Amino acid sequence: MNLPDDKSAEEKRDLVSDTPQEPPVAIDMGNPWLAAILAWLIPGLGHIYQRRFMKAAIYAVCILGTFYTGMALGGNHPVYFAWEGEDLRWQYIPQAGVGLPALPAYLQHRHATSFNGYDDPYDRGDIEQKWGGYMAPPRYNFYDQSRSIINERHAWHKQYHMYFEMGTLYTMVAGLLNLLAVFDAFGGPAYMEQKRSKQPA
Repeated sequence: MNLPDDKSAEEKRDLVSDTPQEPPVAIDMGNPWLAAILAWLIPGLGHIYQRRFMKAAIYAVCILGTFYTGMALGGNHPVYFAWEGEDLRWQYIPQAGVGLPALPAYLQHRHATSFNGYDDPYDRGDIEQKWGGYMAPPRYNFYDQSRSIINERHAWHKQYHMYFEMGTLYTMVAGLLNLLAVFDAFGGPAYMEQKRSKQPA
């Protein structure tokens, strides 16, 4: 919009504010609680429910890509749940924000603690892991292929070095990012309030 040069800056702003603005497009958000739950279970699913497909694709690719990149960096071990002895895996709390992709860690923990006589968290070397050990908690007093007793958690750090910690960080960030996606699915997009034009005196 071209404005005369003899107008002051304040008058120009007033003229621009008087320009008709298109109203925001109405979006059927559906049930916000259901959208939030779906968005937490699987990143992007709540936005698919709301038919916000572009955002769903962005959230799914970014969040799941970050999560599984972190898993790959640490050999599928950075995400596990344990809360015994010295191994208080608080990192699982933000990791769980990614929803169902982090659920196997909790199920593995339940499996490991379901055996009779499981009193000492450092004595579970003979427990058979499910799903090939995917997201399973580390075993202690565990015999490796050379029949040496090892601590699996220490072995992971030794094998993957800093990549294990990087993988842990990536998966934590993915979980926290998904919480932002959950909030977006619940609250919907934000709109800036249009500036009201001045009325002539």
